[in-house]
Amino acid sequence: MITGEIILVLLLIILFFLSKQNNIENFENNIKKIKLIPKPNNWDKLPFSKKIKIYGLNLTTEHGFFADKYRVKKYINDLNISNLKVPKLIKLLNKNEDLDLNVSKNCVIKTNNGWNDIIIIKNNKIEKMIGRGKKMEPKRENYELWKKRSLVPQKKKYEDHYKFIKPEILCEEYLGDNLVDYKFYCIHGKVEFVLIMKGRFNKVCKFYLNRNLELNPFTTSKKICKDIKLDIKDKRKIKEMIDISENISSIFEFARIDLYLINNDIYFGEITLTPMACNVNINPTKYDLILGKKW
Repeated sequence: MITGEIILVLLLIILFFLSKQNNIENFENNIKKIKLIPKPNNWDKLPFSKKIKIYGLNLTTEHGFFADKYRVKKYINDLNISNLKVPKLIKLLNKNEDLDLNVSKNCVIKTNNGWNDIIIIKNNKIEKMIGRGKKMEPKRENYELWKKRSLVPQKKKYEDHYKFIKPEILCEEYLGDNLVDYKFYCIHGKVEFVLIMKGRFNKVCKFYLNRNLELNPFTTSKKICKDIKLDIKDKRKIKEMIDISENISSIFEFARIDLYLINNDIYFGEITLTPMACNVNINPTKYDLILGKKW
C-alpha cells in the first residue's frame, strides 16, 4: 500500500524533473548575464592575448549554447533587435542521410559545432565544399567524408566549450558571393575594435577600425587590405552594427559578434567566444597590454 509520504515524495520528484526540463527549454529566454570565469590573482596585469586563453579554458555549457550555430538563431531572433536579420533556416538535415541537392536551389549547408565547415549549393549543384577549413573536391560522393570530418567537436586546447554542442547539420539561405565579414570585438558589452575581412575563400585581407571608425592602431594579422574605402553611408551602417553588437554581447565579459552587410541590410553571422582558437596576436605588442587592461 502506498503511503501519503511516498506519494508526496514521488510528486516532488516529478515536479523537480518537470521544472528542470522547463528550465532547459527556456534557457535562452531567461539569460540575464553569463557567470564570470574564475580569474588568477595576477589578472589585472595580464595582456589580452593571455586573458583570452584563460577565458577559453574556463568556458561552460552555457557558452556552448551561444557557440551553437543552430540553437543561437532562435535566441537572436527572440531578441527582436531592430534592423537585424537572421539567415533563414531552410531545414535541419538528417546526419544519416545522403546529400539531397534539391533541398534548395541555392543554399549553404554547414555544421553547428565547428569552424569553416560549409557546402555551397547553387542551381542545385555543389559549388564549394570545405571541411574544417580544408577545401574538398565539390562532389556529392565526398559528403560522407565531409560529415566525418566536420561533425567531430572542436578539440583545440582553448575551445573546450564545443564539447557541449550536440552536432547538427543545417541548411540555410544563401546570402550571396564575395561576402564581407564584419567582426566586432566586445569586452563587457563594449566594442573595442572592428575587423573587416574580405576574400574569405580566396585571398583573405583584413582592415581594422577602432570604435570611432578611425584606423585602429593595432592589428591581429599581417594580411592587411589596401583597397577598402569607407564612405559616409558605410560608416553609418557600421555604427549601427556596433550598437547591435553591443546589445548582443552585453551578457558576456568577452565576445566577438560577427555580422554581414548585404544590400544595406545587416545580417547576423555568429557569436564567437574563442576567435582564432584564442591564439590572438596583437601587433604592435604594446597594445596587447592596453587592450588587456580594458578586460
